[in-house]
Order: sequence, then structure tokens, then C-alpha cells
Amino acid sequence: MTTTYLEHIILRLPGVDPAFANSLVQLLSGLGQQDCDVFCLVRTRETYFPQLCLDFHPADRTVQADFSLSNGQLLSVPITNETGTDRASPFSYQLLDLPTVTQRLGAAGASLRGIDHLGINLPWFSTPLHPRIQQLRAQLGSHCLYHHFPTGELWDFILPGTLEEMVAGATIDYHQCRRPKFEVVSFPNCSTPLIQFDVEVPLSYEQVAHLFPEGLQDATYRYVWVYLKNPSAVDICLVLNEVAEQDWSPFFQECRL
Repeated sequence: MTTTYLEHIILRLPGVDPAFANSLVQLLSGLGQQDCDVFCLVRTRETYFPQLCLDFHPADRTVQADFSLSNGQLLSVPITNETGTDRASPFSYQLLDLPTVTQRLGAAGASLRGIDHLGINLPWFSTPLHPRIQQLRAQLGSHCLYHHFPTGELWDFILPGTLEEMVAGATIDYHQCRRPKFEVVSFPNCSTPLIQFDVEVPLSYEQVAHLFPEGLQDATYRYVWVYLKNPSAVDICLVLNEVAEQDWSPFFQECRL
């Protein structure tokens, strides 16, 4: 069994706006639980690691992701634009405040039913892969179920798994439901970093698209990106999906780092 494993991934969002934090936690309340200032997402199995959490009251003002290992080591990744370049998004969308999003979902009789993954998009325009992601691969690859994206995009995924599965060469049952996953994207589209909550709602794509015409709609993959007004210098998005019949972890078979 591996002696050191990735225990937690904590997204740290400065608590400059308690109203925003409270509204987001309320919207996500069915998907996790609050422990003081930290909100932790429920795992499909208690024996799966890492556990994903949100912290709205960090000591500093940096938006960052902390990757915490069981031996006390900490790898922090700032969710900032480190390119030295400003690049506008090529996509058209409008920001919505959380009360509006919550009101519209409530009026449709819908609530968030599940979360497939939490993710961060780190802007990078030069070399193929963001150096922070290269660092994550090098330092975390042997301590978690770290996967390349099967079709070649620079969208890395950490699947939750047991300590036994994290041993190099161990057998992994990809047909088990593994949620929530964590995604790290080397992001060439624009210079604004992004945090995404990829969630399910009991509505069809057409219903969601009608509810949120301001969002970024993708009819091919049948989801809508809803960009939230927030106090940080990052985009925060709810990616609204139809409820899936099954988990898509089998897609990652043969792609472990």
C-alpha cells in the first residue's frame, strides 16, 4: 500500500463577500457538508481520496488550489493569470448573480442532484502545457489516480480512489462510480482563470438552455456553462448537465499517468 497519498484538494476563495459564499454553499448544500469555514463535497465512497473542499476564509487573499498529502506536504497552485498577457474570451455570455440562478432553478422545480467534477482552468498560451500542471503531474502522479485525458486534450483528471488502488500497477475497477473527480486544464482560450462546478440537474438540456439564455450553451455535449458574478478575479461557472445514467470513469481506462 502506498504510504503517502493525496488526501485533500482545497479550493481557497477569499471570503471578501460573505453573501456570495453563503449563497454558493446554500446552492451546493445537497452535495456536501459544512465544517466551520470549509465546505466538503460528499464522496461516492468514504474510502476514496482525495476529498474535495472549498474554503471561503483563507488567511491570505490569493485564490488558489491546495493539494494536501497525507504526510503533511502541501502543493499550492495559484489560480491566476501567469501569462503576462491579456486575452479576451472568444465566447459570448453574460454573468448572473447567484440569487437569480437559485430562483430560476427553484421556479423550474430543480435542484442540484450530483457533482461529477470540480475543476480549474489555468491560462497558458505558449508551450503546450502550463508549467504548474507539469509540476502537478511530477509531484502527484504517484500519490493519486492521476489521468491524462483519453483524446489528447490538456485536461488532466484526478479520479477518486482507494489507497490500495494508488499503488503503482494496482488494478483499478473503472466501472465503479468515482465522484467527485478533479480537473486541471491548461487553458488557451482567455487570460481569465476559471473554476468550474460540473453538476447535474433533473432537467433536459433544452430546458436548461431556455432557463439560462445568458449562458454558454453546447448542444453537442448537452450542457450549459452559467458564469456567476463573484468578488474574485476569476470566472466561476456552474456547468449544468442532464442527470447521467452512469459514471464515465471507464473512459479513462489505460490513461493513468
